[in-house]
Amino acid sequence: MTYVPIPLPPHILLAIGLLLALFVMSGLVVLMLMPKEVTKREALSTVQTRMGLRMMHPAVFVLGAMFWGVLFGLLFVGLIWTIFGLIWGPLPSPERLPGQTSAIWNWRFSLVKLTALTTVLAAVIALPFTLIRLKLSRDQIRHASESLYNDKMNTAVADLYAQRQVTKWTEDKAENGWEDDIPRRNGAIDRLKGLTDENPDLRPRVDRLLSVYLRELSLEYPAQKPPKDANPDALGEWAGKLKPVRSDMENAAQTLSRLDRGVANGDSEHLPDFKGMNLQGFNLSGLSLNRADLSGSQLEGANLSKAQLKEANLVGAQLQGSDLSGGQLEGADLNRAKLQGAFLLSANLQKAVLNGAQLSGAHIMGARMIQAQLINTNFQGTELVDARFAGARFQAVQFDQNHSIHFFWLVGASFREIDFRNIPDIKRDLNDVFGDASVKLPADTAAPAHWAKTKLKDSDFETAWRAFQRSLGQDPDDPK
Repeated sequence: MTYVPIPLPPHILLAIGLLLALFVMSGLVVLMLMPKEVTKREALSTVQTRMGLRMMHPAVFVLGAMFWGVLFGLLFVGLIWTIFGLIWGPLPSPERLPGQTSAIWNWRFSLVKLTALTTVLAAVIALPFTLIRLKLSRDQIRHASESLYNDKMNTAVADLYAQRQVTKWTEDKAENGWEDDIPRRNGAIDRLKGLTDENPDLRPRVDRLLSVYLRELSLEYPAQKPPKDANPDALGEWAGKLKPVRSDMENAAQTLSRLDRGVANGDSEHLPDFKGMNLQGFNLSGLSLNRADLSGSQLEGANLSKAQLKEANLVGAQLQGSDLSGGQLEGADLNRAKLQGAFLLSANLQKAVLNGAQLSGAHIMGARMIQAQLINTNFQGTELVDARFAGARFQAVQFDQNHSIHFFWLVGASFREIDFRNIPDIKRDLNDVFGDASVKLPADTAAPAHWAKTKLKDSDFETAWRAFQRSLGQDPDDPK
């Protein structure tokens, strides 16, 4: 005789159905008790967050939850079925079933199934609680780490404003006083940089902190004013003697330039923020200042050679006598910047905007100013040897009649509202550029045939100029 579990009575099946109904109803009650303003998406997001699965796609989370629910239901029903089968079925024994050992083994197998189902069901039930517990553990670790970094930040900030007691002598009389502890402050700045290396999430806080620090000191130690009515050579000589007013200010500026802001700092902010600050004589050579806000800053005599200044905001910046040699200034905004006596040797100013910039006495030999915009720019006394101006826009530009102009590359450039009557060297470049009747040429020089015979409107000039560039086989968007 083979052991076969007795089918469950109807009242047992009814009990199982009631349990499942109770489980479903409890879920519905929980959903009904949620605030009305909470949408299904918000409720789902809340559950994901509490379980530490916020980064998981909602669809994947829902599928996983459904799989968990189906697995739980199957295990639960299977467990109830096995339990009642053991309870209501006959208890096999050798006395009652002589020679039928298979029935005994079937009964034992049912016990094993009961154990396995209980174990697996317990693991399935424990899964969401385990996930919640893991999230709480991660949160505790994160909070502990944040507390540690906050303590380090607070210590560094305290040292950033450290002072030391000193004894000052006046007329053989000693007086105790306080002064800024500059070495300790430099150490605090270095620690702040180290903290951003350990935890990149601290970068915005350090960014703001050092910017405020540098701005406050710039108010306390304002920039020196350039000599009045000085020529570019005198300005360059004056700027060359400028030194950083304090070493911690220079260190703060250098540290801001070294902070890792990701790939090309693609956000809308212009960082680092040096707006209107005193940076006279600072050594910022080779540092990353892409998209930096340097508008109105005092950079006279600063060393910016080989610095990365792509798309930097240099509107109204004071750059007299500064060294920008080899600098990368593609797309930089240099509107109204003062560059008298500055060095831009081999600098890359492709697509830079220099409207109203003062370049008198500047040294831009070998500079790449392809597609640069030069409106109301002052080039008086500027050395333009080997400068590259392919596709550049010249309008109302002032050249010095006492200096020769040796353009190296002007193909595809445009001239408007410029007086070349006292600059005979321009003759050899006219066939490579486009202009209209607003350009005044030397008396013995006629305008090329492709130039407009009248003074064109802005839109008409733009159309004719771009057509001329294409006739040369030049791409107006990339005239290199």
